[in-house]
Amino acid sequence: MFILLGAVMFSASAFDPGNSTVTVLKKEDGKPLVDAIVKVVSLDSAVRKARPYMGLTDARGVFLYNFTEPVIVQVSHLGFV
Repeated sequence: MFILLGAVMFSASAFDPGNSTVTVLKKEDGKPLVDAIVKVVSLDSAVRKARPYMGLTDARGVFLYNFTEPVIVQVSHLGFV
């Protein structure tokens, strides 16, 4: 599944909980977005109060996460033109 998000597209694969990824791509050319900030927040309000899981995409625009429950995935990136 690809989702258009501002200047980037990302796909989240949660069908295999042990091997899940978020791939972030540039909207303009479809190339991987390196060092995008990915924040994963639980939909469960009790868990949401805990610290969210955050990380950066790698050189392929990939962020690995073990999706075991429904979550909100937020992607941001600081850059310049």
